[in-house]
Amino acid sequence: MKRQVAAVVLTVLVAVPISSWGLAGDLDPSFGNGGIVIQDGVRSGITALARQSDGKLIATGLFLARYNEEGSLDTTFGGGVTPLIWNGAYGWASALVLQPDGRVVVAGGYIH
Repeated sequence: MKRQVAAVVLTVLVAVPISSWGLAGDLDPSFGNGGIVIQDGVRSGITALARQSDGKLIATGLFLARYNEEGSLDTTFGGGVTPLIWNGAYGWASALVLQPDGRVVVAGGYIH
């Protein structure tokens, strides 16, 4: 069986004091590696992203994962990168919302 490895590139702009602002669209160099996170084992790109009040980011696509403020994978959230599988079928998410109580709502579909 051939092993396939894919990567997701996650880029995020983070609010910083006015004195250190870059140009619009600049990557935040304190996030990941120069503003970029490449996540091994993820088969698709991100279709939805939300920031929690503690600064952590929840990302989804064919997976669900949470990243710490500096860009490292938060393995306390679902054990790391969680594939979206429902009743044995792979799913995908096209939207996600954070509720005031901290719960995450993901919307999408699956292949039956």
